[in-house]
Amino acid sequence: MKKAQTERLYDLRKRTHPSQGTFRTLQVFECWVCGGLTNKLHAYSVCPIGYREDTVCPNSGECWHHELEKKLHWLTRSHPKDYKADLEREIDAMRQQCVKKVKNDLVGKPNLKLKKPVTHTFPNNLSDVFKCKHWQEYMDW
Repeated sequence: MKKAQTERLYDLRKRTHPSQGTFRTLQVFECWVCGGLTNKLHAYSVCPIGYREDTVCPNSGECWHHELEKKLHWLTRSHPKDYKADLEREIDAMRQQCVKKVKNDLVGKPNLKLKKPVTHTFPNNLSDVFKCKHWQEYMDW
């Protein structure tokens, strides 16, 4: 966990959180690719009648994360049984190698029992987008 423990954490169930800006939540968001955790939420207007809430994996700007995500997407396609089993083993091995690289972005004292999936596995920060070679491939997905 980072920063001062006094940062306000909004409970999304109470619906008292800001409708714009970046803030921290009591809820924790977990990445389906790497298992990274964050409680940072980005809210912004999308049209005159609503807003959108996004959460981004804290590891989304890393090459290893993009490689793992690519393999996970590949696994969802139709493949011969033997190839799929090999791919699953490769993904498991890759996850074991990357486990020490996974960074969490938790501030304050969030409730780890209130987990939800992140909404984005691609960085929303442009400086992170171009850190690796996968940014162009990602745009083609």
